[in-house]
Amino acid sequence: STSACVRYTAVDGFSYGYRVLIPRDAVGDRSRDAHEASLHDLQTKNGEVVSTADVAAYLEGLRAGRGAPHQRGGE
Repeated sequence: STSACVRYTAVDGFSYGYRVLIPRDAVGDRSRDAHEASLHDLQTKNGEVVSTADVAAYLEGLRAGRGAPHQRGGE
C-alpha cells in the first residue's frame, strides 16, 4: 500500500541515508487519490518516483561498475 508500507519504508530508508527509488508501476493502493498523493509527497520529500525500467537500469549500472547516476538536488 503506497499510503502505508511503501511510504514508511521510503521514509525509513531516506532517514538512514539510502537513495530511495519508488517504482511507480510496481506500487499501488486501494484509493487512487491516496496513491497519487503519497507518490507526490514521497517524490517531494523522500525519494524519486521512477519506472521499474529506470530502477533496472540503475541497478545494472551499479553492477557494471558505472556507479550511481547524479542524484537530484546536487547530492
